Amino acid sequence: DGTGWVSKKSGAQLGADNGLTVGYNSTGNVGLGGTLSKNTAIAQESYNLNFTSSATSGSSHFTVDGSTFNVDAVKNSVGLGTATPVGRLNLAQDNYTSGISTSYLTPGLIITGPTEVGGGFSGPGIYFEGKDNNVNEKVMKVNLTRTSAGAGFLNFQSVSDNGSASNNTVFSIGNNGNVVVGLAGAIQNARFIVAGTQPASGAAAAATYFNPGSTVTSSASYAWTNPLSIYATGSILSGAYIAAYAGTLTASDSRIKHIKGLTNNAADLATLSKIKITDYVMIDQAHFGDRTFKKVIAQQLESVYPSAITKRADYIPDVYSLSEAVKIENGTVRITLNKAHGLQKGDEIKLVTETEQEVLVTVTSVTEKSFTVSGLADTQARYFVYGKKVPDFRVVDYDALSMLNVSATQELSKQLQYANARIAQLTAQVAELAELRGAVADLRRELVKAAVRQVNVMPKGSRITSR
Repeated sequence: DGTGWVSKKSGAQLGADNGLTVGYNSTGNVGLGGTLSKNTAIAQESYNLNFTSSATSGSSHFTVDGSTFNVDAVKNSVGLGTATPVGRLNLAQDNYTSGISTSYLTPGLIITGPTEVGGGFSGPGIYFEGKDNNVNEKVMKVNLTRTSAGAGFLNFQSVSDNGSASNNTVFSIGNNGNVVVGLAGAIQNARFIVAGTQPASGAAAAATYFNPGSTVTSSASYAWTNPLSIYATGSILSGAYIAAYAGTLTASDSRIKHIKGLTNNAADLATLSKIKITDYVMIDQAHFGDRTFKKVIAQQLESVYPSAITKRADYIPDVYSLSEAVKIENGTVRITLNKAHGLQKGDEIKLVTETEQEVLVTVTSVTEKSFTVSGLADTQARYFVYGKKVPDFRVVDYDALSMLNVSATQELSKQLQYANARIAQLTAQVAELAELRGAVADLRRELVKAAVRQVNVMPKGSRITSR
């Protein structure tokens, strides 16, 4: 305020009541230093307050509390939570240092931090909050997480805004290019996966793993009003197979094939006669209901017609049980059932949450009725344990079965044509024999008549001599 002055003498200092000191050196520079002892404000009035640096090295040219706020004047970078920022703006957790090579950097936002296994909250990310949205529908986020093997994927989630540890994965994008909708984690066995369904217009409430007593159990529930996973307004083109419960169209132009020759109809008929058609219901009744299917069993079909079977990795409902208890023990999650589960350490299993989200985890230890898992991002009160992943899940090529049936039908048609021709031939022969038999009978009658006439014209006293 002009009441305090410092001499131009080198090394002279003047102290203020807020703990700061003003000093002057021989080069004519004024220095400000010390430790604040009370709140202090800097009044700029209508003037700019500039901080300039001519540094050619280093990374902390202006800082607030070390890594809380850091300016690298050499790289033109600003860091929040890091003393070594990269990019234009680097947000980091707990002073994590970015490992991104500077050769990849262009001006941009970089968020650095530890990642979590599975589809959890932690991991570098961005949160979006809509203040006018419904309660528990205000927040969505995008964050980087990882698989148990260390592969990264982006998680897009709807998360709670009331302090509870719940989230709902919208979709995930793996660093391998795979996209998963409605499931936490970057699945490795397909490029695009859609998990879960959305009720179609007019659809009845479907049974769920947590509500198995639902009345939707008849086959009528599985018409076009079924809950849908994918709805397309146009056609879907595939360069390979499309697995479907309804019909499909398959490219069959001769110009894309090396034709080896016609099939053996007789052999195909023999094969078809060995296939056993079976009535069954699905174990997963929450998904399929209790309707009866009349189809083939893959293992039986494989024994007589192996070319119609394909094997792949998938999950089977070999446990299919609701958890009795879920506890955190020594950093792991233990799930207890009311029955023996038959799982082993290292098994990959599928769990279902109460929001119908599928979660894929790995078993780390087992007892008869409980097991621990890794890969759970957040623990819920209950899980439905679907079952384990098997490497030899069998899939039936019903197109191959249909063509086998066509070939066998062609053989039956040939046999029927031959049988009809033979019947016609035999019928003609029978008619010819009947005509011949009639002629023989007529001849016999004429012979009898002739013999009678001869007897009648013989003189009295003659006799017929036997020879």
